[in-house]
Amino acid sequence: MRPERLIIEGLTAFRERQEIDFRDLDVFTITGPTGAGKTSIFDAMSLALYGRIPRVGTSAQVRRFISHGASEARVTFEFLVDGTSYGVTRRYRAASSVSDVTLERLDEEDGPIELASGQRAATARITQLIGMDYEAFQRAVLLPQGQFDLFLTGDPGERRAVLIRLLDLERYVEAGRRAREQAREIVATVAAHDSRLGALGHATASTRRERIHRRDAAKSRADVRAEQIRRARAERAASVAAGERARQLERDTEGWSRLATRVEELGRDARSAHEVAASSETEAAAARAELAAAEERVAEWEQQSTAVIGRVGTVEQHAAAAGELDGRRRAIARLDTRRAELGRARTDSVQATAGLAAVAGQIVRRRDALASEIRKARGRREDFTEALAQARAARLQVEGMHEGLVRRHVAAGLRSEVHAGEDCPVCDRLIEHAPPADVQVEHDLDSARRGLDAARADETEAAAALAESEREIVRLEAEHDRLDFELSGIDAPLGSDLASARLATAADDPRVGVEALRVARAEAERTATMRESAEQRVADAEQEVVEAQARLGTVLGAGAEADPEAELVRRRRELAAVEEALARARAVTSAARGRRERALEELSRRAEADRTRQQQVGELRGRAEALLARTKGEEGWPELPPLAWPTTVEGLDDDLPRRLRDCADVLRRATRAATEGARAAEKRIERLAAGNEDGWASDRGDPLDALSGAHESAIIAAAEAERDLVLLEEEITERAEIEGDRDAKRLRAERLEWVASHLRDDGAGFLAYVIAESLETLCELASARLEQMSERRYALHADADGSFQVIDAANAGERRDVETLSGGETFLVSFALALALSESITNYGDGHGALLEAIFIDEGFSALDTDSLEVALDALETMGHAEQRMIGLVSHVERVPERIPDG
Repeated sequence: MRPERLIIEGLTAFRERQEIDFRDLDVFTITGPTGAGKTSIFDAMSLALYGRIPRVGTSAQVRRFISHGASEARVTFEFLVDGTSYGVTRRYRAASSVSDVTLERLDEEDGPIELASGQRAATARITQLIGMDYEAFQRAVLLPQGQFDLFLTGDPGERRAVLIRLLDLERYVEAGRRAREQAREIVATVAAHDSRLGALGHATASTRRERIHRRDAAKSRADVRAEQIRRARAERAASVAAGERARQLERDTEGWSRLATRVEELGRDARSAHEVAASSETEAAAARAELAAAEERVAEWEQQSTAVIGRVGTVEQHAAAAGELDGRRRAIARLDTRRAELGRARTDSVQATAGLAAVAGQIVRRRDALASEIRKARGRREDFTEALAQARAARLQVEGMHEGLVRRHVAAGLRSEVHAGEDCPVCDRLIEHAPPADVQVEHDLDSARRGLDAARADETEAAAALAESEREIVRLEAEHDRLDFELSGIDAPLGSDLASARLATAADDPRVGVEALRVARAEAERTATMRESAEQRVADAEQEVVEAQARLGTVLGAGAEADPEAELVRRRRELAAVEEALARARAVTSAARGRRERALEELSRRAEADRTRQQQVGELRGRAEALLARTKGEEGWPELPPLAWPTTVEGLDDDLPRRLRDCADVLRRATRAATEGARAAEKRIERLAAGNEDGWASDRGDPLDALSGAHESAIIAAAEAERDLVLLEEEITERAEIEGDRDAKRLRAERLEWVASHLRDDGAGFLAYVIAESLETLCELASARLEQMSERRYALHADADGSFQVIDAANAGERRDVETLSGGETFLVSFALALALSESITNYGDGHGALLEAIFIDEGFSALDTDSLEVALDALETMGHAEQRMIGLVSHVERVPERIPDG
C-alpha cells in the first residue's frame, strides 16, 4: 500500500478542509508546533482505512475527535495497491451514531467503481486488499506516538497473532480447522458404518451357503411332500375300493368260513400243510440270507467310510479348510498390493533424494560465491579504514591550523580596538604605541575554514563508505551463515549425489532458494518415512501369508504344500463317493429286511389259515351244496371247484379236505386280497405320514390330513427360506459397499487429522515453524541494522517462546530482557525491529510484495543521542531512496527536519 492523497475535514486541528498530496514524496518530515495536527494526519489515515484511531479504543469514541463546533468529520484517503488506485471515504456525524463508508476503485476511463459500503464490508475489503488488519497495520506500517515499541515489548502471543495475519497464515489455520471438522464428520460416518456392520455380522458367504442349502432343502422337502400327497391320495382311492370289495366278499364267504372251521376240527391234510409251511420257510430263509449279506456289506462300507474319514477328514473339516483357503488368497492379494505400494514409495524416495541433492548443490555454490564476496568486501573495508584514518589525520591537521588562525583572528580584533595613550584592557598599562593591524588573518581564516569543511566532508564520506562496507559485510556474512545453517546435516545422507550436484549447477541460479531447499529436504524425509512404512507393511503382509499357509497345513496336512485347492477337491470327492456307496448299501439292507419281515408274516398267516380250514371242514357237512348253489349266482364271485361230500366225517378222504381248502382258499384269498389291499394302502399312507419330520403317530388323526399340513408347511418354509436368502444377498451387498466406503473414509479421516495436527494454532506444528523462522529472520535483519546504529554493541535474539532479548556486546555478550532497556535503547531496538519487520514482510511472497511500500513513524527520536540519531536517519534515508519506499516522520527534534526536508 502506498498513499497518494489525503483529504481531512472536521477532524481535530483540521476544522477546515485540508488536502495532502503524497504522490511526489519519498522521505519526508511533518513539522509544526504542538497542537498543529501532525499526529492527526496519521490518525486520519488509520481512520479512513479501518475506522479506528490508535489513541482511542473503539470506533464509537472517534466522534470525540470531531473538531470543536463542526457538525461532522470527513476523511478521504486514496492509495495504491499493486498499481491500482483505490479511494475510501468515511463520514462521522456529531449528532448521530451512524457513519457512512464507501470504498471505490478509481478508474480513469470509467470513473470510480464502488466496491463496498458500510463499516464492516468496507473494512473487510480494505483488509483483504492491503493484506493486514488494524493491529498488524499499527505494528508494521503506522507506528503511533507512544506505541513505537509495541511489537518489541508486547505479549508474545499477541506478536504471534500479528505475524499470522501479516504472513497470511490464517488460511492455514482455517484449512486445519476445516480438515479437523471434516475428519470429525467422517469419523462419525465411520462409526455409523461400524455400527451397521455390527448389525450385518451375519451377512457372510458361509451364512449365504447355509441359507442356500436351507432353501434347496426346503424346496426339496416341498417337492417330496407334493409327491407324497399324490401317492397318498391314489392309495386312499385304492383303499376305499378294496375295502368295499372286501366287505362284499366277507358277506358272501361267511358260510365258507364256518364250513372251514368245521373241517379244521376234523383235521387237514398234514402233508399239504407241511408243503405250504416248507415253502414259506424256504422264502423266509432266503430273505434272512439276503439280509445277512446286505448287513455284512453295510458293515464293510461303514468300516471303509471310517477309514476314508480318517484319511481325508470330515465335511466340517473341509469347510474349515475352505475358509483358510479364502484367507490365504486374501493375504496373497494384500501382499501384492503392499509390494506395489513399496515400489512406488521407493521410486518417490529416490526422486526426492535426487531433487534435494540438486537443490543443495546450487545452495553450496551460492554459499561458496558468498564466501568469495565476503573476502573481497573485507579487503575493501581495510582500504576504507585506511582512507578514513588518513582523512581523520588530515582533518586534525587542518583543525590545528584553523584553531591557530582563530586565535590570530581574535588577537587581530583586539588590536583594532587598542589605541596609543589608552590603558591596555588586559594588563591595565598605558599603551605607548598601537600594535600593527593583521590584515592577512581574515583571508587566511577563510581559507582555513574552507579547508576544514573540505577535510570534514572527506572524513564523513570516508566514514560513510566504511559504514556501507561494514553493512555489506554483515549482510553477506548473514546470508552465508544462513545458507550454511540450511545445508547442515545434508552432506552426510546424500553422499556422492551432492558432490555431483555441485558440479552440475550454477551458483547464482535465482530459481533455487532456501525455501526450495527446505521443501526438498521435507519431501525427502517424507518419502523416506513413507518408504519405511511401506516396507513394514510388506513384511506384515508376508508374515500374514506365512501364517495363513501354516493354518492351512494344520487343517490339510502335507497335501496343502503343493496345491491345497486341488487337494481339498480330491478329498471332498473321495468322501462323497464312500458316503454314496454306504447309502446304497443301507438301502439294499432296508429292502432285504422288509422282504424278510413279509416272509415271516406270510408264515404266520398260513399257519392261522390252516387252523381255520380245520375248523371249517366240520361245517361243510350238510351245507356244501347250499353254499355252492348260492355262490354260483353272485356276479364276479370266484368260481369254486365241485365237492363230493361224504355223509360222515370218517368218510372224508384226502381229496375232500383239499377240495374244501381250495374252495375256502379261493374265497379267503379273494377276501384277504381285498382287505390286505385296503390295509396296505392305508399302511402306505401311514408310512408316508410317519416319514415327516414331526413323526406322525396313529393317534394324531387322518395321515392324509397330516400329509396335507406337512405339504403346506413345506411350501411356506421354502418361501421363507427363499425370502431369507434374498434378504441376505441384499445385506451382503450392503455390507461390502459399507466396508469399502468405511475403509476409504477412514483413510481420508486419517489424512485430514494428520493435516489438522500440523496446521493447528497451538504453538506447535507448521505454523510454529513458520513463525519461529520468521522471528529468526526478523532478528537477523534487525540485528544487522541495530549493530550498525549501535556501533556493533547490540544484537537482537528471539527465545523459543517468542520473547525478544538484546545481546549486549559491551557486557561480554550478556542477554538482557527488553524491559531493562533505557528509553534511547528501546527506541533503537524498536526502530531496527520495525525496519526489519517492514523489510521482511515486503519480501514474503506474491501476496505481500506491494503491501509495505510506506512506513510512518510518530516521534521517539528525542530519546536518541546525536550519533545514534544520525545513524537512524541514515538508515531511513537509505531505505527510502534505495528501496523506493515512502517514509513519513513526525518529530520535534531539530536535527530531523534538518536532515530530512518537510513534507
